Amino acid sequence: MQNETTPQPTRRRRMATVVLLATAFLYGNYLMGAAVGVVYVLMAGTLLFLFGRALNVSGRARKIRLAVLALIAGPVVFGMAFPAKVHPGFQSVIDGRLIEQVVSAELVKVFHSDAAFRNLRVSTTRGQALTVTISGSVPTRDDLQRLRAQFTRERLLVVLHHLHWDVELRDTGESVRGFDPDLFPPSQPAGLNVMQQD
Repeated sequence: MQNETTPQPTRRRRMATVVLLATAFLYGNYLMGAAVGVVYVLMAGTLLFLFGRALNVSGRARKIRLAVLALIAGPVVFGMAFPAKVHPGFQSVIDGRLIEQVVSAELVKVFHSDAAFRNLRVSTTRGQALTVTISGSVPTRDDLQRLRAQFTRERLLVVLHHLHWDVELRDTGESVRGFDPDLFPPSQPAGLNVMQQD
């Protein structure tokens, strides 16, 4: 019985294709999110497919197809690599995505630094501005105030312009819901202005 194995060049091409598509997704996701990562994969996959079809012909036809594809692929690849160069509006989206990632990572780090904050989660919503919501529960009101004091010390409130709280106080069952300036007015930095009883 004949031993069937995948030819080495074919295996290498497949591996290179997988690596290229994975890189396209990761880069698109890093720039503007998972949806853009999927679009990058589709675009990269289409170009690879067309180049593969062009290589299956020979002679003058191959040269013509490859030349046309190269002319098409050049601007496409440039636009994928540097979207802000193609349209300046993309830069604000990229900057917002970067700020979102940095803020989320910093908040998670704070939550892991103290056992009282371990039941907290962070989520973000991007519209005209980035809204950061902290949800979950803390043992007491003092713990919540201590958490916000830590935000102040680490200057996180400087970048959290739209910080929203949805936190339960486990000792009393009370819920703290609302935007940070409403809950913590500048004249009352340590107190809570809005409390809702569950």
